[in-house]
Amino acid sequence: MKTKLDKALLATTTQLASLALLVLCGCQSPGTYTGPLVFIAPPPPIIEAAHANNLEQVKALVQENPSVVSSKDSSSGLTPLDWAAVNGNEQMVEFLLANGAEVDARSGGNGWTALHYAANHDSIAAAQILLAHGANVNAKGTGGETPLYRATWNGHTDMVNWLRQHGGTE
Repeated sequence: MKTKLDKALLATTTQLASLALLVLCGCQSPGTYTGPLVFIAPPPPIIEAAHANNLEQVKALVQENPSVVSSKDSSSGLTPLDWAAVNGNEQMVEFLLANGAEVDARSGGNGWTALHYAANHDSIAAAQILLAHGANVNAKGTGGETPLYRATWNGHTDMVNWLRQHGGTE
């Protein structure tokens, strides 16, 4: 049975460990943090591979388990297809779509599709493939923004013109 002193020591030790972790993680003012510590699971290997633009690893992971094409990053919510679009990796976009990735899957807290990410990062080649596979050129994120809006916001003139030629609206 734990005594009051045991409980107090345990609480103090836990608080000190939490404080140390916050400081190590770069929290500027740990004394103002009152929420619980939340540990986010590391991303699935396919997310890491897609983020790193590693097509061979993505292929190997999909061949091992085809359902991983629908994986989402636990912190950002991005899918492998989103990362392929961000990176402008045409071969990875084609491979993921051919293996069951949903072309208009919504991801992240912003509700963007892979086409939003392609437009946001000026990846015209990836956008062409996505549209060829039926992507909605006027899909709206949770804030109402379309891929054309993202391209315009970022000053990607060629992407803006290309999206307009393919029916994109703000």
